[in-house]
Order: sequence, then structure tokens, then C-alpha cells
Amino acid sequence: VGISEDGSRIYARCMTDTVIAFSASSSLSVLWATPCGYGYDIDPSMPVEKEGVVFFGTKNGLLIALDGKTGRVLWKHRVGETIVHTPVPLDAHRVVVSDLDGRLTLIQAR
Repeated sequence: VGISEDGSRIYARCMTDTVIAFSASSSLSVLWATPCGYGYDIDPSMPVEKEGVVFFGTKNGLLIALDGKTGRVLWKHRVGETIVHTPVPLDAHRVVVSDLDGRLTLIQAR
């Protein structure tokens, strides 16, 4: 589970393929649900938003970026073959991640 920078959305990464955004208001209504195609996943890393982009890792070494307002998949990048820890975004285009193998990676999207 993660929260948007402005506190208006709560992000939940499901165990099978989907990320859901809820309104952080008392109603907790679903804003969007995006099937991301990562399969069954038990990676405990949190979704993190920076400048409107939500970043999260998977147990299969993927880093995925979504548009925080719409849920649209912006890009996917394979970091390695194992669990990706909670990402540390520097801005909407650059994110630092580490994985269970100890690899530290700076990813820059265009």
C-alpha cells in the first residue's frame, strides 16, 4: 500500500496483476484499477509516487511506472530476476532501485 504525494489517493498492489487507486476520502471509492501483467506477486515493496508517477517493483525483477491519476502503464523495466525493493524516485523520470541480489540501479525514463 502507498499514498500519493498530495494525500488524495491510496494505492494498493494486488497479489495478481492489478494495482488499484482509492480516494483517500472517507468513502474510499475506487478511482482506477489497472491490470499490469506482472502475474502472481508477493513482493512486499510499496508503491511510491513522485511528481504524479507511481513506481513499484515485483518479485520477478520488474520495475513498473504508472500515471497516478489515470493508472495508465507508462513503462516497465526489468532490473533483474529477483525481488525489487521499494523504489526511491528522484523525480518523475529517474528512480533508484535495489534488488534482493544487491544490485543498485538508477533508471532514467525518457
